[in-house]
Amino acid sequence: MYSKTKTGRAAPFIALMLIGCSGNGVDSETAALQPQCRPPDYLQPPDWNAHKGDALDPLNLIISGNSDTTIDEFKEMLNQGDPSWEEVFPGDAIVNGECINAVEASVNAGSPAVDQQFAMRPEGCSPRRLFHIKEGGLLQDHFRAWPQNASGAWFLAVSEEHFCPFTFPPRAAHCIDSDGFNKGRFDLVNQIVDIATQRGMAITFFGECQDPIPDAGCLSVGQDLRPSGMNQEGVPFDEFVAVLAFKKPGAPPPLPGGSYRATCRACGVDQAGVLTCICDDLETAPITSTLNSCECDPSVGISNCNGELSCACQVPAGSYQQTCDDCFARSDRLTCGQCKRIDGTENALPTLPLPCSGDIINCDGVLQCGSC
Repeated sequence: MYSKTKTGRAAPFIALMLIGCSGNGVDSETAALQPQCRPPDYLQPPDWNAHKGDALDPLNLIISGNSDTTIDEFKEMLNQGDPSWEEVFPGDAIVNGECINAVEASVNAGSPAVDQQFAMRPEGCSPRRLFHIKEGGLLQDHFRAWPQNASGAWFLAVSEEHFCPFTFPPRAAHCIDSDGFNKGRFDLVNQIVDIATQRGMAITFFGECQDPIPDAGCLSVGQDLRPSGMNQEGVPFDEFVAVLAFKKPGAPPPLPGGSYRATCRACGVDQAGVLTCICDDLETAPITSTLNSCECDPSVGISNCNGELSCACQVPAGSYQQTCDDCFARSDRLTCGQCKRIDGTENALPTLPLPCSGDIINCDGVLQCGSC
């Protein structure tokens, strides 16, 4: 549990962070240089802040993609806390659990910003929580959460606020406390640690959970760097993001991230990082494929290339790309979803054995190597 300074702000988790250690977050330039085959806790998001108009909230807590706990189990853990956290929804109908705004965040590279997938408050939409006019107190905490698909991590924007209906000029009915971003993160992390301790979980600070993991599991608490700043109302936030990972005894290694999860099943990865899945194929029945995930860049993610696991789906160059769509290349053949014929109709699923030493062309809907 990290401590407070005399100013009431959360002190840094790790002194070494002050000299620039970057922890387990990985950007696209360094992801391929991981010294061991361990998926990163998360990938650097395109934007470290969530936004609604000119308002912003820092993303200041991460549930690691290496966690064995599902997000539903995480919600249940908070629901059993004191105070009890409840999921809340965008809107103003308090009796229906609607008491929070929708806010956008961008945590997935190459994808637009999206609204939070879920949000939670202590005691949900309880009036005594919503209309509390003083700063401070865990009851005033709340967070919004967004999933990062490639890493499996969850990004949370945590803060403490108070009811402020009489501000001038008029603004939202809730205002962030004077140190609400840092204090909110501090209080939520400490409550999670308290709940985990009461459940008999081992707690590891500033390092990974070590075997043997007790039956109740283990929680590791770490910290990384993110840009500091302040919101539109001048409320500051520091340069730290908490990183939590939950581990269960006997749990298999976490699956590496990637789009393959949508079209592959029965996946498993061994201690050497070899991933094995049954993956859908455009042409035939699903097939079993294996890949050494240690050779892949975790910032890109693993793909299902027409039934074959790959670090990145790549298709050979050729003029066929002008008239063929949805093409995938395996190690032994190229397959396209469809190629146009001269009469304008389409030939479905044309294939071509690989490798091809010449130009690959579309010959009236048929893939050919060299010439028609």
